[in-house]
Amino acid sequence: MAKNNLINNSADSITRKKMYKSGKNWVVATLTAASITGMVLVSNLKVADADSVTPTSPSTGSGSTTSSDKSATYSVTVDHSQLDNSVKQAQSTGVQVKQNPTTSTVVDANDASKAVDNIAKNYQQQTNEVNQATERQTVKNETYAKDVVDANSTNTSNKAKIDEAVKNLQNAGGRASHNSSKDSTVKANIDNYSDKKNEVNSSVNAVVKQIQDATDKANANNVVSGAVANKSDFNKAVQNAKDVLGSSNVIQDKSVNHGKVTPSNSSAISQEIKNDYAKQVTSINTTVKQYQDAVNAAGAISKDELENAVKNAQNILGKNNVSQDPTVTKTTTVGNVKTTVDEVNQ
Repeated sequence: MAKNNLINNSADSITRKKMYKSGKNWVVATLTAASITGMVLVSNLKVADADSVTPTSPSTGSGSTTSSDKSATYSVTVDHSQLDNSVKQAQSTGVQVKQNPTTSTVVDANDASKAVDNIAKNYQQQTNEVNQATERQTVKNETYAKDVVDANSTNTSNKAKIDEAVKNLQNAGGRASHNSSKDSTVKANIDNYSDKKNEVNSSVNAVVKQIQDATDKANANNVVSGAVANKSDFNKAVQNAKDVLGSSNVIQDKSVNHGKVTPSNSSAISQEIKNDYAKQVTSINTTVKQYQDAVNAAGAISKDELENAVKNAQNILGKNNVSQDPTVTKTTTVGNVKTTVDEVNQ
């Protein structure tokens, strides 16, 4: 009695191919520009105020007129050139000097000397006040000039910061849109320049921070996308499996979404993808090898020996005494082919 045990090789289907979604989209940062301008120089210092004087130089050139009686008069000239020079210098620095109308005083001859002294003292007092106003205005002019230079330098520096941040974002694959409607120009004067400058710098730094955050997000997406794209070994293993097992036996799973990619988790997600690719390559290659081993093992079963033994028995015992049972088909998998082959050979 003999049985023909035939093995039906059943190949395992490979369900390993995965696609990854990194959630990469265009990273867009909205930027606005802020600048400081319109430096206002406070230069209108009128003599009627604390920063001003009122020179009372006579229109006829006489500082005072003295008289002993109605028939005799004396013209006395008081030097006011120093006051005139101070006024000119003050005006050249931007001080507005307001001159009141000239007044004339009639005094007795005996009081002429005293009147001259009083006028000279008044001129000197006005000269001092004008000089003080000039000094204050000179300081303001110097401060103004420095602030103008600093404002231009600040604007240039802030623009460079934004330009560099935008360039880095674009290099990372993101893009920045300029919302000009939110641009601002801050006007300042020498009294509030420092505060206004800080206000502008704070606004610019906030914009730069926003762009840098967008750049970090774009770079995070790039890290994950790079890991997704680096699958040459994986693709090679899949193609080999298709060639050996047939394309229909290599099935693609649904896409795996790792969720939102952030700068803080991009490295971990990237490594997870790399590890999974490597794991799948190992699994696919192992399955293919098991199948190939199964095919080789099935081919090792020798039916010739069985047929020769049957013929020999029929010759000795007669054909009627040697009959063949129905063929038994054994189904196996790539994982237990060796055991099945051993059973058949026995």
